[in-house]
Amino acid sequence: MAVGQNSAAYVRAITDAKNGGTRYYEYQTAGDKNVRAAHQALDRKVFDILSQGDKAIWPPNGYGCRCEMVPHSGGAPVTTWDKGKALLMANDKYYQGSQFVINRGDLKQVFTNKQFYRDIKGYPEKINQMTFDKYGLEKWENFKNDLKSIKLDKTITAENVTELFKPEKGKDFMGFRDYLDRKIFIKKDNFNHHVSGYYTNEHELRHKLFPHINEILNNPDEVWTSDWKGKTQRRYIKFYKDRVLIVTTELNEKEPGIEITSWYNMKGKESNTRSGILIKKK
Repeated sequence: MAVGQNSAAYVRAITDAKNGGTRYYEYQTAGDKNVRAAHQALDRKVFDILSQGDKAIWPPNGYGCRCEMVPHSGGAPVTTWDKGKALLMANDKYYQGSQFVINRGDLKQVFTNKQFYRDIKGYPEKINQMTFDKYGLEKWENFKNDLKSIKLDKTITAENVTELFKPEKGKDFMGFRDYLDRKIFIKKDNFNHHVSGYYTNEHELRHKLFPHINEILNNPDEVWTSDWKGKTQRRYIKFYKDRVLIVTTELNEKEPGIEITSWYNMKGKESNTRSGILIKKK
């Protein structure tokens, strides 16, 4: 509940600040004897929500944390987010490396893979058996003729495709956003791997498919989540007359963030791709 409430507050705060509202927020503890010393070190410090820096210290910052960020009129000394994080780490040995060193409001994700409240025994197999037909969905073969063919840019080649990779300033990854405005990224080495060699042949064409990733993430026809080699994978699917495109993502808890792991044409059994928990459909 604390994660959900504070994440929602963060999203509202960002939206309000970008629309001309206050950009300053004060860290406040519950103010009683149960407040942890590490959180007390941040009490009453003011932060600029629109400034750069890792905003991981947006509450909660530990199990049972009751801290919150409240709007501030400004005028007080502003503490950087990085300094606030350093203070928290210096005063709480359990914070670093924990599941709380993540701003869930920024990720728009309440639970991480390590926090799902479920019995794992048999779960992946059962979920992966929930194929599209069990949801009453039609085969692609039955409706593809009503769709438009994809338009691939013939000027994109294996030699010039690297020009399409637009990294974030000073970073080795390129950023995207999906239909829920969640931040998603692809690392440069993963991009390079998928636009060279085998992946550029006439059956794969990953280099020519790359420009369509943004459309697939922003306007998917279906989104599925299922178990893939022990990890929770999310698949964004877009249907065309001549092919079905998939973008797969996983939660990278080290970065942290949602990472694009691959993009490709659907091949093989349709039930292998359109399976799991259906979380969005047109």
